Amino acid sequence: MKIRIFVIGMLCGIFAYADKHMYVYRQGQIVFQKQVEAIDSIAVQDSKFVVTNKQEGVLYAEEESEIDSITFNYNKPVADVLDVQFNPDGTAIDISDMQNNIQNVNIDGISASPYSFSGHYGMRFDNPKSSTPVSYYKIDYENNARFKQALADGHSIETVFMMTETPYSVGCAEAKFFSSHQAGGTGISVLRSKLYFLPNVTQTGSSHYIELSSGITPEANVFYHVVGVWDKAEGKAYVYVNGKLHGVMDAVGELKWGAAGSQWFGIGCDSKNATTGEMAWNGDVRIARIYDQPLTQNDVTVLWNAYNEEQEKNPDLVRDVEYFSGLPVVKGQTYEFIGKGFQQGDVIKMTPKTVKGSTIIKKITILGTDTAQIKLPSTVQSGVYSVELLRDEKTQLLGLDSLVVVDKFPKIYEVCFHRGFWNTPGSAQNSRTALRNSIKHDAFTSEIDIWLTTDDSIMVNHDASLNGVTIQTSAYSQVKDLMLVNGEKIPMLRDMLDIIAASSNKTRLMIETKKHSTTQRTLEASRKAMELVDKMGLKDKVEYVSFSLDACKDQRSIEPTAIVSYINGDRSPQQLSSYGINLDYTPAKYKANPTWIPDAHALGLTVCSWTLNSKSSIIESANMEADILATDYPLWAQKIREYYVRHQNGK
Repeated sequence: MKIRIFVIGMLCGIFAYADKHMYVYRQGQIVFQKQVEAIDSIAVQDSKFVVTNKQEGVLYAEEESEIDSITFNYNKPVADVLDVQFNPDGTAIDISDMQNNIQNVNIDGISASPYSFSGHYGMRFDNPKSSTPVSYYKIDYENNARFKQALADGHSIETVFMMTETPYSVGCAEAKFFSSHQAGGTGISVLRSKLYFLPNVTQTGSSHYIELSSGITPEANVFYHVVGVWDKAEGKAYVYVNGKLHGVMDAVGELKWGAAGSQWFGIGCDSKNATTGEMAWNGDVRIARIYDQPLTQNDVTVLWNAYNEEQEKNPDLVRDVEYFSGLPVVKGQTYEFIGKGFQQGDVIKMTPKTVKGSTIIKKITILGTDTAQIKLPSTVQSGVYSVELLRDEKTQLLGLDSLVVVDKFPKIYEVCFHRGFWNTPGSAQNSRTALRNSIKHDAFTSEIDIWLTTDDSIMVNHDASLNGVTIQTSAYSQVKDLMLVNGEKIPMLRDMLDIIAASSNKTRLMIETKKHSTTQRTLEASRKAMELVDKMGLKDKVEYVSFSLDACKDQRSIEPTAIVSYINGDRSPQQLSSYGINLDYTPAKYKANPTWIPDAHALGLTVCSWTLNSKSSIIESANMEADILATDYPLWAQKIREYYVRHQNGK
């Protein structure tokens, strides 16, 4: 028996390794990579190459004849074009040599979460998927010749992402988390439910996307490490997922830049024009890097292993952790954490990050299938805390959480399903299915929008036009067969009222009368809707809302007991009170006028806040004690509402 054993401590004195890793090569490719400090010994025993750790566990084993070489140094690729560092406060900076300016757009809608004990943070975006982003990061390179040259002669993009829903193609053909696409550019995308690398490489000067599919349909709440490579000299594009090559395509030509004004990278969206993003992302981004060279398989392997090493130090004790930062708490009462896999005996450790105070260490109580609860000390203070889960000898970072300490818990709100429950498979905005879904999920109100045709038919649609046909300038015969995105025909108001009439639950229909071309037509639309509601005997199951104050006042004069709300945001509670009209404004209006909500309540008026499409905005309006929250993500709002219900009586 032939045995050769080398203790890694001895090797440290022999090899001047620069990055403190050992690399094993087979057929020219790196097949094993490990930090030296994690290795106890390497040995060749009976022609077998073996690497062990200090617990005598085998980290790697292979026939000696299969091993090309072992090195203790690798020239790791450096993200020299862009290397985004996300910070705990939601800001982001570029730590690459280029030090690009990163514009942080509405970071209140983004929550930071540490994903390793190395101090690295990822960001969670609560944007409406594939729509106009609420929160994102913008890196403008339109006038940066150095940045452009780095992309133009071949480049690589590295990213780590996670999405919150699957399949992501439902309700959106494409959503982007790290890209710069607008008739040109490059980036990573989830397109038609698959993960793509999309450089725009052309031989004619016209837009020509290299639609390089990885063949992978990303799963919800699963992180993916992706590297897209465009090798200009070779005329090829490559896409790697979790260290493995998943696609190759010809990509011969020149990189085509996007349209003027859109030459910026979005993190959390794609670029649309100089001021707006699109195809918004709902989920997490941990890594966003760009390299001024085509990376090799070995380069990608090293990057993937480096990311994996960080994950190994942060064990997956609890999965699918959700963050509802900003929830109110009362000293001495309970607080909750959402995730799958909590166990009796688990301990939560909360370390204050933005406030002076003591670290909170408490055993959990399991509440339901996905919720853990702790009792807060009487000394807890408002601020941001780093949250860890302790189990036996293991520790998992759960993220950063923001607590808002209140003396009295806010009142319980109700949920308005904005344009129905359309943000779900098989549904569409203002569709019959969306209304039925709202009823099924016990919506307090389900909102629809109405237009009047030239021959006085009341149609339901948000936009003035559908499929190129303007409703208010068309006859019923011209609009009745228009199709919604889920394959349904455009509904009439009567169709929606029939559904409400057949329902036995509490859901009320909120009818928004859209502003027509003239005030007179707006009033006619409103009156005809009220006539139909009265005729069908549904006064007690309908509410009204409009941007038109004339329509709101007219509705109250016709039916003094009708519940009517005004949306435009330019009237105080005192001004609306004389008409008996409620407030239905954006959070910005309430923040700019902090007495309006308490004034409205004192006057007996109801307050609605719209449209709340991030968890943070839902919590913000709930903490301001708005009575009704309108959202395109009603299940979020209902889940958060459960927390307010549980804590209303000091539990």
